[in-house]
Amino acid sequence: MYSLENTAAPPIILSLLQCLAPTQSAQQVVGSNIQAVNTIPSHAFALKRLRPRQVLFREGQPFNNIYLVRTGYLKTVRHTDTTHERVLHFPMMLDWVGLEGIGLGNHGYDAIALTHTELVTLPFNGLLNVARQDPKLERTLYEAFSLAQSAHERDADLMAVVGAEQRVGRFLALQAHRHARRGLPASAFALPMTRKDIGAFLGLSLETVSRALSALDARGTICVDRRTIHIIHAHHLAK
Repeated sequence: MYSLENTAAPPIILSLLQCLAPTQSAQQVVGSNIQAVNTIPSHAFALKRLRPRQVLFREGQPFNNIYLVRTGYLKTVRHTDTTHERVLHFPMMLDWVGLEGIGLGNHGYDAIALTHTELVTLPFNGLLNVARQDPKLERTLYEAFSLAQSAHERDADLMAVVGAEQRVGRFLALQAHRHARRGLPASAFALPMTRKDIGAFLGLSLETVSRALSALDARGTICVDRRTIHIIHAHHLAK
């Protein structure tokens, strides 16, 4: 296993960080990300493997690591009271998890696997020690994290101030876009989250999400086959 305390940055660290540099085009970023993540040797870092419904960390736990999703899907959840939860995001391949802890010192939400998931574990203090050896690398690190956080906020903005059916349509359009950017099929994909999870993300009830999906299906915009969504008219989803 590479030590993050070494003065010279391990090549895989440089690859993981530099491939997120904002000066690259989206296609280059995604391509280099996939290559970097897929070529990480099993001994390079701690690879955290989670089963469906297994918890990565809980809200309030001390912050020590950040995680890069290698495979699978998670949901990040904040509890508003003892019975209600708000889903903040659905991290998938190439997404960072745990960035909120950088400023808080502890985790600001629960992170729970939706599928069999594998994550690259990066001890944050060690990562900073490596980055401080190279100002350009340190800047790239913070820019990458800032971009990831901004992307989460943009995702939330997409869902704001529209009707229920439009929110569900925009959510599906967002999922298709995320798949496409990672080189995954975007016209047909399985949703690993439940209708209830989608509702908790969009601020809708389970029943409302189901009705909206049925309406989009009946209109011919999508075809719903259990958890698999076939996009028929993508341009209608984001309206």
